[in-house]
Amino acid sequence: MNIKALVQKAYENASEKGFWEDWRDIKGSKKHKTVRIATGHAEDNLINNALGNRLMLITGEVAEAHEALRRKDYDNFKEELADIVIRTCDLAGGLDIDLEAEILKKIEKNKDRPYKHGKVF
Repeated sequence: MNIKALVQKAYENASEKGFWEDWRDIKGSKKHKTVRIATGHAEDNLINNALGNRLMLITGEVAEAHEALRRKDYDNFKEELADIVIRTCDLAGGLDIDLEAEILKKIEKNKDRPYKHGKVF
């Protein structure tokens, strides 16, 4: 399965399970290509809160992966890594972001960065 298919499957599943109801209430449809940073308008604030919630769901999966490592539970660690990717793909799908294209662009950009991106770690 390619990245585009993963994005579509993750978004469809999350949407069917109710994770995009708030977005549809705010925007009135399933997908929107534009995301605005809050300007103080009520709708912008709702949009950013909805997106922030999704980012925190991804963060929660990262924390669960970290906790699995602390418990030396490698099987759960692998599962949580999958959850990170699934939640990320879901977000990209809901926002109609071509995640595959963005990943390829970022890989190219990273080729020109210095060792450890100029940092100690």
